[in-house]
Amino acid sequence: MTKIIGMVLAFMLVATPKTPIHAAELTSSDTSSDSMVTATVTAQLDLNSLEPATETLNSVVAGEALEPIHPLTVQDIAKAAVTAKFGKNQFAAFNAIVTRESNWNLNAVNRSSGACGLGQALPCSKLPGHSAEDQVKWMLGYIADRYGTPDAAWDFWQAHNWY
Repeated sequence: MTKIIGMVLAFMLVATPKTPIHAAELTSSDTSSDSMVTATVTAQLDLNSLEPATETLNSVVAGEALEPIHPLTVQDIAKAAVTAKFGKNQFAAFNAIVTRESNWNLNAVNRSSGACGLGQALPCSKLPGHSAEDQVKWMLGYIADRYGTPDAAWDFWQAHNWY
């Protein structure tokens, strides 16, 4: 139960806007045994300062280590965007194209053509920005306009070694 409480508090730390939470109260019940056990945790969390929040989480979890919270990767961002636009079955083709074009390097530049980014935009000025979100958005638009789907773009890539 302590681990569950710690995970909920960790979620609150990440998912809550960056404003102080003066008190967070969580009640959890475990009815798996014959007697009901109820725990109530009150914690002071200041999301503007992670050190006190981390100390609070460490004391609440009572020595149990929480798994680190990892930021989204470029692949996570792309998978969500491809799935939303084309469906989850299209990500394999998108992944194959990006792997061959830039190996998922946001800063990739083709020395001979000057194409850049995940999808090797040419010229680079076509990219609305250099963030993962901007590059994936551009690539999805390019694929949709030119090929219709990532699968069709991948078929073309395989036949011509470019897309």
